Amino acid sequence: LAEGEIGELHVGLKGTMSEAELHVLWARLRGGVLSKARRGELKAPLPVGFVYGPDDRAVLDPDQQVQQAVRLLFDTFRRTGSAWATVRAFQAQGLRFPQRVRNGPHKGELVWGELLHSRVLQILKNPCYAGAFCFGRHHYRRGIDGRFLVELLPRDRWLALFTEAHPGCISWTEFEDNQRQLQENAQALGVKRRRSPPREGPALLQGLVVCGICGERMTVRYHSHNSHAIPEYLCQRQGIQHGHP
Repeated sequence: LAEGEIGELHVGLKGTMSEAELHVLWARLRGGVLSKARRGELKAPLPVGFVYGPDDRAVLDPDQQVQQAVRLLFDTFRRTGSAWATVRAFQAQGLRFPQRVRNGPHKGELVWGELLHSRVLQILKNPCYAGAFCFGRHHYRRGIDGRFLVELLPRDRWLALFTEAHPGCISWTEFEDNQRQLQENAQALGVKRRRSPPREGPALLQGLVVCGICGERMTVRYHSHNSHAIPEYLCQRQGIQHGHP
């Protein structure tokens, strides 16, 4: 059973078993998942571009349209070196990107939609596209507001990582090159830049102002008035996400 299936089973059994029995059952199921993951044998949900073959091993999706879209994403990032520029390239050509429905009555169906910046980052950071099996990349915890928060863990804290576990869209070397490029981009332009010292200009709240709608850090732009630089704070979340100016 995958983690999601364990959660569904846990909910379904509530009311028919005691809390102690449910805890023991969940712990055993969880233990079985972790044991399979450590051996690289866990059958987990695959990202778009991959399907399970007859022997339950991950293989490239036989749908050529899907493969072309995935290859184009990696080719564009290789050429531009930017996730945002990749989104812009798809937008400029009017291209759509595939996605598998994970829940609901249409679970498992393939749908095509707009390629978002967050989607590009998910794909570029997923080792599966380099032919690797991994487990334990994320840590989940409940915030003070009751919502679950997801933290991406460093590689040395992953539970399992097996390279060359199945066919991939890129090599492991290219995957690591992509991670370095994303890290450099984040330090120069992304969220991590908030930790850097303020740049030139009279704005007093560089890196401190956050958007009251989405909560993301706002950026600073200047316009001139009577030979003075006047700062303006603006949110670029939607522009980045959709590849718009």
